[in-house]
Amino acid sequence: MKNLFKIILIFSALVVSHNATAYSSKGASEQCKMPRFDNFSLAEYSSANKVEVAPESEFSFTVPKKVDSSTIKIIAKKIKLPYTIETTSSFYRIKSKIPAELTGKFVRINVFVTAELDCKGKDGWLVKVAEATNAPASTETKPEQAETKEESTEEDCE
Repeated sequence: MKNLFKIILIFSALVVSHNATAYSSKGASEQCKMPRFDNFSLAEYSSANKVEVAPESEFSFTVPKKVDSSTIKIIAKKIKLPYTIETTSSFYRIKSKIPAELTGKFVRINVFVTAELDCKGKDGWLVKVAEATNAPASTETKPEQAETKEESTEEDCE
């Protein structure tokens, strides 16, 4: 019986020591979390939803605070769009305007950002800008109150 007890004790010690050496204090490796782009304020154009937006419509969208706000780039038809940033406790509300020269055209609004762990995020929306003569009212949503506001333009595109 003593021998059986010694064997179990030795076996248990080996299992515990093996598990202890497998543990790493670094923890699980961090994974890139792509930023989400939400609350785009204009109606998107699609085959099922052939809605047009007014020329020079203002638009907005939100991104989480995990995004480096200095890396935001908004491009429409190879035109870099100026934008403003409203900061809230949990997200940034980005506002911009469709340029007048895109009146009457299909426009893909592309957004590029960098988030935590150098994660690159991108998204975009297709809109149809109405001709100036038959322009519908803008479909912009009401903005929320912001804590701070800053204006920025981007000069380079990836």
